[in-house]
Amino acid sequence: EDYGADGIDMYNTWHIFGDPSLKIIGTVAPPTGLGVSPGSGLNAEGPHGGPFTPSSVTYTLKNFDTWDIPYTVTKTANWLTLTDGTGTIPAGGQVAVTVAVSCAANLLDNGMYSDVLTFTNLANHDGDSTRPVQLTVGVATRKYQWNLDLNPNWTITGGGQWAFGHPTGQGGTAHGNPDPSNGYTGINVYGVNLNGDYALTIGGPYYLKTAAIDCSNTTEVALKFQRKLNTDYQSYVYATIDVSNNGTSWTPIWNNGTTEIADSTWTAESYDLSPVANNQATVYVRWGYQVATGAYAYSGWNLDDVEIWGLSPSAPSYALGDLNCDGLVDFDDINPFVLAISDPGGYAATYPNCNADLADCNGDCQVDFDDINPFVGLLSS
Repeated sequence: EDYGADGIDMYNTWHIFGDPSLKIIGTVAPPTGLGVSPGSGLNAEGPHGGPFTPSSVTYTLKNFDTWDIPYTVTKTANWLTLTDGTGTIPAGGQVAVTVAVSCAANLLDNGMYSDVLTFTNLANHDGDSTRPVQLTVGVATRKYQWNLDLNPNWTITGGGQWAFGHPTGQGGTAHGNPDPSNGYTGINVYGVNLNGDYALTIGGPYYLKTAAIDCSNTTEVALKFQRKLNTDYQSYVYATIDVSNNGTSWTPIWNNGTTEIADSTWTAESYDLSPVANNQATVYVRWGYQVATGAYAYSGWNLDDVEIWGLSPSAPSYALGDLNCDGLVDFDDINPFVLAISDPGGYAATYPNCNADLADCNGDCQVDFDDINPFVGLLSS
């Protein structure tokens, strides 16, 4: 190719247009084909039997071409449903496709389930794309709650100044912040000296201990509570939380460390108890404090809204139509099937270990008379 006899064109080609710092400004080519938004997938979770959150996601499919685009959206899992999963998008137009977790998910065992949504441009495949779907069945839920509106009469050991009642908003004049004037909810708390700072008398540890908590058949056990804590740091004052599954041997789960804590507002706390508490029938939690030489006065512990969370095992799985949950789909299921349709509350009371969704034999997420013929088909199969 001729770059000019004087070599100027060659110089410009290699030294100007080849300069990596040179910005070339032009027009970006407009999009074509099929566009799908958002770019994220569906990530849902919930307890065994549902509900699941989020329950659905809606995708916008846009046609960037000047001709109509026929499209299809496909999935594999039977626990997903598609609304407007096939159709035609006019030139320059768009459609909405909703992907939802169906009632079939209510019958899944605890675990992780996944699928892939495939969006296909049937005209020329320009813009074909996929989106992941993940469903987590079995999440921790609240098993116990003490809102401290009433005194649960937990055990105080070692003396000290632990008390149940209405804090008065005092203390904190020299160090940290004062006690609250009320609980996080309601007016009561468990706290150390509800009328001001903890005493500087050397002593402790002083403990507040819960009653035994039954965590049998429960995993992922966690402690949650609201805290307003103001305390000097170690080795002047020790603030601790421990857990036990026998009331005798204790495992530390938190301590205040070597920095002062000065909560000005209530804070939500959460701690994993599972190594000690999973599947244990007698779980105890205790909060403690200890005062050593040279400590400064702070307003101390204030606790409210104590909760225990955990994951329950999934119920046994039964086949669709097995309304008495005996492991067989037969004529013995007819009466419970009728009960599930006519009196859902009565069915739940009579068969507490079963799931009325087993009567949804046509898979439309409703238990009604439209399920009769499919149910009869299951009996005769």
